[in-house]
Amino acid sequence: MTEVPTSHLPLRIEDITAEWLTSILTERFPGTIVTEAHIGTVIAGTATKVRLLLSYNDAGHAHRLPPTMWLKGGFIRHAYTFDDSFVNEAKFFASWAPEMNIHIPGAYWSGWRDEVQGLVLMEDLSARNVSFGDARRLITIDQQAQTLELLARMHARWWQSPELKTLRNFSTVWQAADRVVMMTNGPRATIGKILQVDLPRPRNRRELLKHPQFYAYRQEVLHFLSEYDHGPRAEAA
Repeated sequence: MTEVPTSHLPLRIEDITAEWLTSILTERFPGTIVTEAHIGTVIAGTATKVRLLLSYNDAGHAHRLPPTMWLKGGFIRHAYTFDDSFVNEAKFFASWAPEMNIHIPGAYWSGWRDEVQGLVLMEDLSARNVSFGDARRLITIDQQAQTLELLARMHARWWQSPELKTLRNFSTVWQAADRVVMMTNGPRATIGKILQVDLPRPRNRRELLKHPQFYAYRQEVLHFLSEYDHGPRAEAA
């Protein structure tokens, strides 16, 4: 799971073939051959999620590879398509996901090419009866408690950990957004400030670092965070 040549990363759904899947799965599951690959459901969100229906040779079955997987990446282009977000997700699954002590989807492979494409081949969660959230449906008290417990466990694992010093910044807000919404702290949190980001497009990290306004925006956000580092200032009586 690493940066790979552009020629080895499908950029279109029709480029996802049994031969390509064989080439990536054999890295981790030696001897595996994908004998058939069919495209199932395609979900075209910010990222494209493609459900794959797969058949294998005996080696693939011996590795207990499942008959369905999902491939996530930037296949369907939108006006707001943001390639670096796909790249960063692929990097996360390659380097940080194995270190997480929380319940996240398993990845069979991830690969990327900076500023081009990022792909994650992951498990089909529906195969183990996972329920999915719905923004239109209220969650129960028990579900809220489970979510808080998960977040607490993740933060406890990395709190003040020296390993974080090796973590490169995955934030790409300056490349993606036209505004940054900053929240105050605490249970009564509100929108503290909205920063309009007026930087030329198309954007990439290398060019942004040369732009003088980038550092002014960055400093404004850091100043806001510093003000609320110990909680919001007490309201005047």
